[in-house]
Amino acid sequence: NAVLPNRAIQGVAFDPTNDQVVYAAVGGFGDNTPSTPGHLFQASCSASCTSAASWAWTDKTGNLPDVPADSVIVNPKNRKQVFLGTHFGFFYTNNIDAASVVWQRFQANLPNTVLKYLTIDRGATTLGVFTYGRGLYAIQLPGPNGFSTTQYRRYVPLAR
Repeated sequence: NAVLPNRAIQGVAFDPTNDQVVYAAVGGFGDNTPSTPGHLFQASCSASCTSAASWAWTDKTGNLPDVPADSVIVNPKNRKQVFLGTHFGFFYTNNIDAASVVWQRFQANLPNTVLKYLTIDRGATTLGVFTYGRGLYAIQLPGPNGFSTTQYRRYVPLAR
């Protein structure tokens, strides 16, 4: 397709309210595919969704830095909030539907390392952030306006 870069898809997530919308986190750097840059893409399909031609891809990268994206997840309580783990840390947007998506970096003492996997607990209250070699962090899911003075806990991996 003419929208997706020819780089690895590192993570996928479904919209919790619409199974015809999916997100793809793309690894690598835009310089490797200059005619198709970007790190987060949204796919939506027509009512049938029976062939590749029925899916339309949209670049939702917005103001993200040109670093590999590794994981993506959507807030089950607010489908407009999307969270992204990258090689440069944790980013989120409060409005994935915006024409030009604005991403914000969330640090709150999170390490500047690769965030390989994101997950949300069954009660939809906590976001688990799995780092590459720096442990697991648990972050309270934000309200509709994003993060404020959110507290988090770090879970240290068991000794080997």
